[in-house]
Amino acid sequence: MPWNFFNSLGELQINDGGVLASNAVFTGNADLGSNLLVGNGGGTGIAISANGEVTMAAQPAIFVRRGSAANNVTGNGTVYTMVFTTEIFDQNADYDATSTFTAPITGRYHVDVYLDIASMTSSASAFLLDVVMSNRSLSVNTLPMVANPARYAAMVSMLVDMDASDTLVVRLTVSGESGDIVDINSNTSLSIYLAA
Repeated sequence: MPWNFFNSLGELQINDGGVLASNAVFTGNADLGSNLLVGNGGGTGIAISANGEVTMAAQPAIFVRRGSAANNVTGNGTVYTMVFTTEIFDQNADYDATSTFTAPITGRYHVDVYLDIASMTSSASAFLLDVVMSNRSLSVNTLPMVANPARYAAMVSMLVDMDASDTLVVRLTVSGESGDIVDINSNTSLSIYLAA
């Protein structure tokens, strides 16, 4: 059965899915049934359920983990670029499966880094966690407040601006040890999603 949408002036705006006006304008509410699906090149781009939950199939979102321990990667000032080898999900294929997230679109991205390290000693004099992006770097420079930080975990959460094609990597530098003795434990993780 054919369907039509009219604006408040009674002018035809949409007929059987073909937009007739250059700017279709709706006033009031449009009840489209129990679900609203907005197409995206043949697939569902945005789905709104009857309860109002919104999912976007191509919304940039990743959650990646270290997967296995990386031993002896820093400690004597060596800069280590974090490698996350296990993808829990990469919703829009924006992660290179090694270390780099590439923003597909300009926006505000929420970034969480969970770091779990081992084998650091009280000799460590500096601890620098860098979130390195194309347009800026954000650093956390701290040391555990314990006498012998053999096992240390930290969580960093931030909202950052990224332009389309900007990249993001995470780097760790520990200094003061006699050598590169610091290990990255397997549950170290990175999550990023487009927030706005």
